[in-house]
Order: sequence, then C-alpha cells, then structure tokens
Amino acid sequence: MMKFGKTAAYTILKNERKYIDKWLYYARECDYRVLLDTGSNDGSWEYLQEKAKDDPGLIIDQKIWDPWRFDLPRIYNLAMVPQDVAWCLSPDLGEYYSANTLEEMEKIIAAVPDITCIASDRLDIYSKVVRVGPPHLLPTNKVHRRHDYSWKARIYEHITWIHKDRYEKELYSEDIFLIHDQDFMKKERPELYVKLMEEQWAEDPNDNWNNWFLLYHYYKSQQLDKYLPVACNYIKNNHKRDENFKFVYDDLYGILQNRNLDKDKKEMIESALKSASFNWAHG
Repeated sequence: MMKFGKTAAYTILKNERKYIDKWLYYARECDYRVLLDTGSNDGSWEYLQEKAKDDPGLIIDQKIWDPWRFDLPRIYNLAMVPQDVAWCLSPDLGEYYSANTLEEMEKIIAAVPDITCIASDRLDIYSKVVRVGPPHLLPTNKVHRRHDYSWKARIYEHITWIHKDRYEKELYSEDIFLIHDQDFMKKERPELYVKLMEEQWAEDPNDNWNNWFLLYHYYKSQQLDKYLPVACNYIKNNHKRDENFKFVYDDLYGILQNRNLDKDKKEMIESALKSASFNWAHG
C-alpha cells in the first residue's frame, strides 16, 4: 500500500481478451484490479474468472446493459471498487499507465495533500499526433480520489466532481503518461455513437465536453441545420479560451459573413457571438 492509501485500477470491457494480460500487468502494483465485463463472447469473461481464482486483488463482475450507454457501466464499475480505496486509476482496457505512475502520485500527493485529481498526457502510440492531453483537446484526468467523483454522459463519458459545497483540485503531471494501444481492427459503431451523442445533447445541452464531439460530427458531415444550434450553444456556455472555442467561434463568424442565411439562423449566430465575446472578455 502506498503512503497515501490503497489504490485500485478499474475498467469495463467487452470482447477484448487480447488486452487483459497487458492491462493487468501494468495495474499489478495497485491493491485492487476491478474489471466489469459487459457481455463478452470471445472468452474474456471465462479468462477473468480463471485469473481471479489465484488473485485476491482481482475483483470481477459481468453485467449487460440494453440499450447500451457508457456512463452506467462506468458508474457500476466504480461502485465495485472497495470502500477502503483512497485513489483510483481508470484506464480503458486498451490503455495503461506508465510504470512510474504510483511513485509520481505519491510525490504529488505528499506535496499537495488536498489534490483530488491528477491529469496527464496520453500517448497515442500509433497516431500521427502521438501526444494528446493538457492543454490539448483530450485531457486525461483518469487518476482521481475514490469517493469524490462519478461518471457522466452516455458517450464520451468522463469523470465529474460530485460535491457542491467544495471545489475539486486538479493538477497536471508531466511525468505520468497514459499509453493508448489503439485497436485498428475494432469495428466502428458510428450510427450508435451519433445516436448517443444526440440523446446526450437532448438530455443536457449545456454539457460542453460532449457537445464538442456532436458539433464536430455535424461540421464534418456538413449538416448546417443541426450544427448551428449545438455550435451556438457551445460558445455561449464555454468560458475557456481554448482551441475548440476559437475554432467554433471563427467558423460561426465565417458562416455569418459568407453565407446567405435566413433571419432565424442569422439572429442565432449573432446572439451566440455576442454572448461568447462577453464571456470571453469577462471570463
């Protein structure tokens, strides 16, 4: 056990037998390894059952959701983590943290005892853009205190702070890396993903994390009528001066200047730009 308390690595999986041994290897120093199978038929569940016989720190379960959404299995998976755990690591099964992670966590927590979450860069080892993370598009803050977070959103789910009476404290470590071992043979599910993104938009139109993925999908597929309300709402509610904000703001400004729009679309964009400009100046 580390000086800052017990640790657990936890994740969900389905038909990812080839990743199990690597994931368990890189999570071996955690006190617990907690895996939730969501309906594998490739032998993953049977393999986990055999592994658990000789590993008291391996906690497993199987549960199927229909219709599927990503947040509920994540929430269930986190609930499987023992209550005496202080800190969690939540890499996907196709991801693993660098071997120095627990030691670096110990240094950070000793220096900043009230820290609640640790962000790091992700290395997409087979991608042209190898390094992503703070301050880029996809921060990987999957190291968090056990009892202060939950999961949110049907798709592109992410951990969220659960307390209203106090603030979270996230720090970024340049010494910890989340390595992403992409599966290029995995079958894509674009129709399901778009459906879940649209359902998430209908449920929570102010969730800018998820709205970014939906508006970018509409942008790439040139669905202007669907793109505009999501994009306008996105910049109205975004107080960050990040690359995504600038991209959407500039694109909406260009549409306003260069396209023939009906009155409603024009007023929608003008209102969003005006609100976003004010928020940006006073953020």
